[in-house]
Amino acid sequence: MTADDAIRELGALTPRERECLVYRCKGEGRVGIAQAMSIDIKTVDKHLEKVRSKLDMNLYAACWLVGKAGLG
Repeated sequence: MTADDAIRELGALTPRERECLVYRCKGEGRVGIAQAMSIDIKTVDKHLEKVRSKLDMNLYAACWLVGKAGLG
């Protein structure tokens, strides 16, 4: 998979879902992500669930995409 392929895959996400994913890939926990994005923890959970669903992969694989795309 090329960087362009990874970017195309991540294009299915909303900007907020992508932002949440990038924070998660950098090692932030749910509370840290919520604070950084000024959103509720439940919203973080919803964003990450949508990421898993839209990309049809777990967060570890999604983080690999983020790295491949150069977003992390």
